[in-house]
Amino acid sequence: APHTPNQGRETKPAHTSEPGAGHEGDTSDVSHEEGNLDSSAVGLAHSISTRLRTAVELRGPVLQQQQVSQRDVSPRQRSPSPGSIHGPLHHTASGPVQIPAGVRGDTASEVIQQDHHRHQSEGRSSDNLPRPRTALHPQRSPPGYGEERSFGRNSNVLLRAYKGGNLAPLPKLELGKFQGGSGNAGSGRYPFSILEKDPNVNFCPSFNDLRPRNKSAQYDHLKIHAHDGVCSALDVPALKLMSGQPSTMSHLLEAIRWTEDPNKYNFQLPPLQIHPTRLTPTDINRLNDVGKFVFAQGLCGLQSFGVPELAKERRRAIMWPDINASISKDMLQDPKIPMKAPIREQVKKNSWSMQFDFKSWFDQIPLSQQISKFFAFDTNWCLGQLPMGFRPAVEVAQAITLLLIDFTYPPGVEAAAYIDNVRFVGPTKTAVAAAGDEFVRRCASVNAIIGSSSEPSQEDTFLGESYNYRRATRANSKKTLEKLTYVKESLNKSAPLTYRQIAAIFGLLFFASDVAATRLAQHFNSLTFYRRSMTQVKKWSAVGPTFPEEVRLEVVHWIDRLLINTPVPASKPPPPPTDLEIYVDASDYGWGCVSFHNNIPKVCARPWSASDREVANVSSSVTSEPLGALRAVLATVSTSMRRVVIHTDHTGLVYAGNRGYGKAKTYNEALVQLQKFFPTTDFVFQYIPGPQNPADPYSRGQQIN
Repeated sequence: APHTPNQGRETKPAHTSEPGAGHEGDTSDVSHEEGNLDSSAVGLAHSISTRLRTAVELRGPVLQQQQVSQRDVSPRQRSPSPGSIHGPLHHTASGPVQIPAGVRGDTASEVIQQDHHRHQSEGRSSDNLPRPRTALHPQRSPPGYGEERSFGRNSNVLLRAYKGGNLAPLPKLELGKFQGGSGNAGSGRYPFSILEKDPNVNFCPSFNDLRPRNKSAQYDHLKIHAHDGVCSALDVPALKLMSGQPSTMSHLLEAIRWTEDPNKYNFQLPPLQIHPTRLTPTDINRLNDVGKFVFAQGLCGLQSFGVPELAKERRRAIMWPDINASISKDMLQDPKIPMKAPIREQVKKNSWSMQFDFKSWFDQIPLSQQISKFFAFDTNWCLGQLPMGFRPAVEVAQAITLLLIDFTYPPGVEAAAYIDNVRFVGPTKTAVAAAGDEFVRRCASVNAIIGSSSEPSQEDTFLGESYNYRRATRANSKKTLEKLTYVKESLNKSAPLTYRQIAAIFGLLFFASDVAATRLAQHFNSLTFYRRSMTQVKKWSAVGPTFPEEVRLEVVHWIDRLLINTPVPASKPPPPPTDLEIYVDASDYGWGCVSFHNNIPKVCARPWSASDREVANVSSSVTSEPLGALRAVLATVSTSMRRVVIHTDHTGLVYAGNRGYGKAKTYNEALVQLQKFFPTTDFVFQYIPGPQNPADPYSRGQQIN
């Protein structure tokens, strides 16, 4: 049925704060002068001003013949866009009309004549027409007013269909939706906290997170990242026929449903809302040229913005669907993303590696026509490929990559896949090369496009870590060191930092410290500042607290130690035999311990001295338990011991001890002392319930055999 351009949707005000829009604090004015627009852009254009009495055109997604005639094909295999399908412009009562190239003159005249008769039949004249509905002129326009069609080559059938009323009117692409709104990605938790809680996660903050975020217009001169011949390149039917383990294929078939099965979306959908976009008209033209948009009536909207990648002098288009809010964690499969430990273990066991990187991997994965409707860029223009910002996107992309590497390897060869990055490792150069050749063949069979690859090597960088296979060592990558240097320079300038930058700085420090196997207890002041700062966040783009001088100097010293970048063993060696087990407990009376060395028990216990009570609040378990554990270690452990297990009924001490630093100062001070006096000893903390702790009575002064 014909669709009113603005029917059934909301258009946000120009300065609405939008979660995930990508550039917080940017209050760009949407009332741009006409001269700032690219007047050479053509497509779904309309007049945005009648003051100059000339049409300033804004090109949107182009309706191509195959996109309509095959609109129910799933999945669609789209051919590259025609090189030039645009003819001369003719100005009519409703604005400029594009005459398709190659269309006969009489057909083009019919289009213009039809426009003229339509306005006469509606009782409107060319001299007294309402302005189009734009950010500058927000009044509602009549259905079909001010619209322009740009049809594909040899599209007379489509022209006749449009004239006959068989095609629904396409929505206007309004100026407010191209240049409007201010964003706020502060909703929810920022992801860098995971690096403190679980260092085994493969995740490192980018330069974009570390740098101040200025108004998006500052980066508009950078070209948008888009490749020709990539969009929807993957042959999904052929992928489903590929050989692989049953478990791998089952995982893929379930994940791929997000791209082709509407039944996967049987949950409460958010209402259609067409958001202002941070992309420029030039960006949208380019994305349209490479095939990002398809013609479909949208059901759910998305937020779109460009993220600058300054090192590569480009911007990446990010699409953040509204439907994400309706997808809970229990609706997703385990994406099977590898952690650091198994990747590092591969380096220890092998001598050669070879890497591959897919080209715009998410863009290669097509969406069926029915699924594209859930990702509406405009009312009738939707995404044709899996958006990177879609919550299940990683699950889908990783499942496809896992199937592509699921084949029989030469003896000794192993593989690791991280979304669009693939690494083969093996004992010999020949074996690794053979595995790489088979991987390339499998990719070609389903038209999965590889962007870059490396020759077999004994040194490589994978997921932010540089590996030496001859020595089986790891170190921080060159890029990580560049980020650390940038942070150090920023701190020395004492420039104000946003909460996002503070979170990113410490996320980077957590990541690099884990790679370098650096202990964190000695950075207690910095960690305390970080945790307190994160409890104050209300808006990530807001200016955060200033680094106190002692914290700033401590962080700079922390970075200096990391910049030394001394290689460490690629993977943690297996734990040595346990030399000693200690059961410790403390109370407001004193501390006690029972130790076992070669199955010989030893008891040690002391009441708190007057000086202890003067300098420490031993009546608090947060103070007495770590202090008692430290006294017990000093009384029983030798520096020649390599592994000591400490049993305690104090859970806070167990957590802090195994993490290597404490949130409470008393925990942290005890760990600093242990690391200072026993630098080569591995202390392992284990919890034991109080009633089962044999040291409990001794800590209370009871004399028991």
